[in-house]
Amino acid sequence: MMLPLIGMFSLTGCEELIDCIASATPELQEKQLFEGTKGIPYSETISAEVRNDPNDDGYKYFFNVYGDLPDGLNYSVNRRIFTIKGTPINPGTFTFKVVLRVDPPENYNDDGSSDDGNRICFGDDTTERTYSIKVI
Repeated sequence: MMLPLIGMFSLTGCEELIDCIASATPELQEKQLFEGTKGIPYSETISAEVRNDPNDDGYKYFFNVYGDLPDGLNYSVNRRIFTIKGTPINPGTFTFKVVLRVDPPENYNDDGSSDDGNRICFGDDTTERTYSIKVI
């Protein structure tokens, strides 16, 4: 068990290995969304971030929704904030999936290095989370 690990250190170098252990990955906020009431305005936000990168505001965030938002609700995106807003029309429980994809900041090269010499190991650039809204 120890030999493969030693081999990995010698092939990649310690700095690169440490960067990849603390890889930058997109994340969607884990939360239970507020319950809505038919005919009453509703607003809820879900935040996103790139974990392990203090420059997560520099990424471009792209959101897609799969499934059903309650009738009368729509979503909008402002940088890293996904907002669900409107007035629900029908009661029920509505489940949908939010898929987040991020593009690294412009100063990051294809190999994960940046113009200032820093390096991140940017593995998967997408994540998803399922949410539900109950409307009474």
